[in-house]
Amino acid sequence: MEGIPSSIWMKGGGLGTLDEAKQALFAEALTQLTGGNRDKALVFYCLDARCWLSYNSATRAHQLGYPKVYWYRGGIASWWEAGLPLIKHPVAYDFL
Repeated sequence: MEGIPSSIWMKGGGLGTLDEAKQALFAEALTQLTGGNRDKALVFYCLDARCWLSYNSATRAHQLGYPKVYWYRGGIASWWEAGLPLIKHPVAYDFL
């Protein structure tokens, strides 16, 4: 999978519903990624503007108390169309 440089792939983190155990894992992943600093900005993106998984993740992060949450709706497709680089990266967190 290709992604935006410096991004982290949270596979399945944007599913419409996560059971309690996976919700706890999502919360722990955000804690790890932010070093426990809830004021860090978080940007969520998906493949393209038709994908709502990143929106779900952004909503989930906001509900967990992160105030600086952003949704890059255009996702990878918009990034690529703007001529910006993509990188190959592995799954960092798998919630499936």
